Amino acid sequence: MGFPQHENHRLVAAAALTQSGKYDEARSIYDDLMSFRDYRSVLIFRCAQLDFLQGDEASAFQNIEKAISIDDSAHANTLLEAAMFFLCKVGNFEKACELFQASQSVDVALDGTEFYEQVIATVISNGMLDEAHDWATQYALKQPQSSRSKYFLGLSQRHLGLNKKATKSFLESVDLSPDEFDAWFLLALIGLDSNDSGLLQRAISNHQRLRSGEADHAQLLTKVGRYSEALQLLQHHSGAGSDDLQYDLGLCEYSQGYFENALMVFSRLAKEEPGDISVLVMKARCLDYLGKFDESRSALLRIDPVELAWNELAGLFWRNGKFEQAFEFSNQAVLSRPDSTSLIIRSKINLALGAIGQAIKDSQAAIEINRENQNAKISYARVLFSEAAGDHRDSDQASRLLRQVTNVDLLKRDLTYFDFLRCKAAEFAFNADPQNAVVFQEKAMVDPLCCEWRKDQDQQLLMAYRNQLTGTTNG
Repeated sequence: MGFPQHENHRLVAAAALTQSGKYDEARSIYDDLMSFRDYRSVLIFRCAQLDFLQGDEASAFQNIEKAISIDDSAHANTLLEAAMFFLCKVGNFEKACELFQASQSVDVALDGTEFYEQVIATVISNGMLDEAHDWATQYALKQPQSSRSKYFLGLSQRHLGLNKKATKSFLESVDLSPDEFDAWFLLALIGLDSNDSGLLQRAISNHQRLRSGEADHAQLLTKVGRYSEALQLLQHHSGAGSDDLQYDLGLCEYSQGYFENALMVFSRLAKEEPGDISVLVMKARCLDYLGKFDESRSALLRIDPVELAWNELAGLFWRNGKFEQAFEFSNQAVLSRPDSTSLIIRSKINLALGAIGQAIKDSQAAIEINRENQNAKISYARVLFSEAAGDHRDSDQASRLLRQVTNVDLLKRDLTYFDFLRCKAAEFAFNADPQNAVVFQEKAMVDPLCCEWRKDQDQQLLMAYRNQLTGTTNG
C-alpha cells in the first residue's frame, strides 16, 4: 500500500485491537492517521469496517462509498479491500466483482490472489461452476507462473467434470511447486477415478511427504479407499479430533469389518449431529451387519426427507433376503434420481428376483452414466457371471470388467469382494474346473458380512461344486 514505514506499527496495532474487539481504540488510531491524506481512502474504509462490526451498517456503507470515491495513493488497495469485504462479509457477489475489476483497472500489477481464490471457492460452493471456471481462467492468465492459479484452474475444471484438463492443470501446479499439497490430494482422487494406478501412487507418496500430520494423510487414504492403511494412522487419534476425522475412523473400522468399533464411533457422532445423513447411514449399516435389522431400519427411517434413504433401505432389505420390499424402495430411488448408485442397487435386486434382462439394463445404464465407475463394472460382472443369466451369461466379459477394478478395498466393500470370489467360483465351475471352484467358494464363505440366507446359499453351492469335483474324479 505504500503507507509511511514509520507509521506501519500503528496500523498493525489498530488491526490487533480490532481483532480483540477494542473498536474504539482502533478507531482512535485511524483518526490520528488521517493526516496522511494520500492514504485517507483506506483509513476511512477501515473505519467503515469498524462501523459494520459495531452493528452500524448504515454508517459502514456510507463510509465505504466515501472511501472508494477518493482517488489517492491507496485507491486500488481500497477497492480491493472493499471487494473482499462485500464478498466475505456482506455476501454481495456482484458488488464484490465490480469493485475487484475496478481495482485491477487502477493498478494492473495489484496482487489479487486472495480475491481470486476466495471468489472461486465461493462460486463453486454456490454451484456456479461456469463462473468459477471463468474466474479461474482469468486468475491463471493473470498469474501464469503461479502454482496456486493452476491449482484453482484444475479445481474448477474438476467440478465441471473435465478430468483430463484438471489433471493437466494440477500437474502444471506441482511442476511449478512440488509442495502444492492440495493439488496432490486431488490428483490422487483423479488417479483413483481414472484407474491410473501410477498417478494415484505418485500423488499419495507426495501427499505423504508433505502431510502436516498423520491425520491429514489418513483422510486422503480414506478418500481413495485404502482403508487398512488409513486405519493404522487414524487409530492414533481415536479419542480426539474433528468430526470429519472421527467419521473417517468409523468408516475405516467399518470397511475392515470391525463393526462394533465403527458403531460406537457413529453412535457418538449421531448424538452430536442427529441430522447428519451420512452418519445415520453408516450407523444403520453397522447395525445391519451386527444382525440388528430392526434397529438399522429405524435409523434409516429417521433420515429427513425419507427419499434420501431409499437406496439405503433397498440395500438393507436386499442384504437380508427381503427382495420384494427391497425392489419397492430401489424403484422409488431410480424414479426419483436415476444415478449410477440407484441403478446399481436395483440391478442387484433384479438379479436376486431373477429379472435378468432388467438387471443387465440397469448395470449397462450405470456404466453409461459414468464409464469409470468401478462399482458399476462389478455390478454388471455379477449379472454376467450368474447362472440365472442363461443365454446372457458371459464369463469372459465379466472377467474383463473385474480386471478393470483396480481398487482392492473397493472390492471388499458391501459384499463385493466376496461376491467376486463367488463369481470366480461360478466361472471355474462353468468352465469345468470344479477344483478351483471349490477353492474360491470356500474363500467366499469366510465373508464377515454374510447373513444367514447367504450362508445357506453358499453351503449349497459348495456342495454342488464338490459333487461336480467328485463326479469328475470318478469319471
